[in-house]
Amino acid sequence: MRSCLCLAVWLYGLSACNGTTNEAITEFINDNGHTFTLSSVRTPKNSVIQTCVYVPLTADEISDANTQMEQLIELMRWQGKVTKLAEPTLSYNCHSYAWHKQSPSPNEKAWINRYRIDPKTGNTTSVLNLDKYWNDGSYKSITTVTDGSIPSGIPNNAKVFYPGGDHSAIKVSGTAFVSKWGLAGLYRHEPMACPDKNNNLIQYFKKNN
Repeated sequence: MRSCLCLAVWLYGLSACNGTTNEAITEFINDNGHTFTLSSVRTPKNSVIQTCVYVPLTADEISDANTQMEQLIELMRWQGKVTKLAEPTLSYNCHSYAWHKQSPSPNEKAWINRYRIDPKTGNTTSVLNLDKYWNDGSYKSITTVTDGSIPSGIPNNAKVFYPGGDHSAIKVSGTAFVSKWGLAGLYRHEPMACPDKNNNLIQYFKKNN
């Protein structure tokens, strides 16, 4: 069984998108051997968000992802706190699900990283990408908590961002979020029962009409 650290690298190493290119520099291969191309979507305020479009997972990779998450949930004692809603896929990730797939024109084939990928090398840069959703005024902050809680008054469907772990989710009830776990499945879970949080800091956002 993989350790928690190895599981995090396995699941979220995809988000780095570091890799090598083919001769035409139109496709990239990340550190986990998955092939992707670059595309884009837009925020409600029309800012361009870079996306990765991946070659689909194989049946064996889907099975492996499910097994690893079952082991992680048991290891972390999250039984009863986590429910799988959808199967593993590379079509979208946590940021895509929370910020784009829920938007008026969803495109499931969009893996969104927090930082932009260099289109010439396929390497991660220091240029912010995801943050345009709130930096351009499409969404505005409701509040930030440091204890991993869901404050009263936070509306359902609020956007959720874990800045310490580079993870996004949707608030669906007074006790639960829904988020995509790396290349693994889509899960309903308590705020602190997810692999990529690192600390108890959570930011809440809502659409800025």
